Amino acid sequence: MQVLKLFFSIGLVLIVTQVPAFAQDSGSVTTVKQDPMIQSAVNYAHTELDQSSHYSSNLKLREDRKIGLGTQLGGGLGVAGLDLEINVDAENSVIAGVGTGTGYGTFQVLWRHSFEGPYLTPYTTAGWSRWYNSSSPSEYKNSLILDRVLNDSDRASGRFGVDFLTVSAGMQYHQLSGDLMGLSFFAEFALLSAFSNPSIIPTGTLGSIYYF
Repeated sequence: MQVLKLFFSIGLVLIVTQVPAFAQDSGSVTTVKQDPMIQSAVNYAHTELDQSSHYSSNLKLREDRKIGLGTQLGGGLGVAGLDLEINVDAENSVIAGVGTGTGYGTFQVLWRHSFEGPYLTPYTTAGWSRWYNSSSPSEYKNSLILDRVLNDSDRASGRFGVDFLTVSAGMQYHQLSGDLMGLSFFAEFALLSAFSNPSIIPTGTLGSIYYF
């Protein structure tokens, strides 16, 4: 509906502003006074065009653009991962991601709550992450996080699957206008807690998401 509305608005501007009305009066050309209703329609069309090229806040962008695709480094996805974000409404979204590290794979599901603001805005997340063996049994030892939560049996066999409760708080920059409108960058501080281990492990995340 937004796309149709925009095309209608553009067409209205072109018709009204580019096709002047003329009247013949004693051999001279006289411009007919513009109708107030037509002028109102032109103003509305220009407003729609302005709004389509700029968002007043991050929540306005999220309300209009429901899907986000991105990448991240660190956090609940290990060394690096890919994210799919679905905006349930302007403030809340669901994130599903898959990732990898040296000798292990990861995936996670998060709920994100975003706060309103222009450009740079805070957010929080909570969810579940799973880390599991995916290649050489010994390569996982390069992960400081896994080294803190694996038991002796896991270390001996090299076969493991660790579930984490994850919570985080971060800041996200949204590009609200211009050619890069929809692009965002984020940085967050996260805490991981393994279900099998009561310790709390701090970590951080850097990433980028594009909304369309």
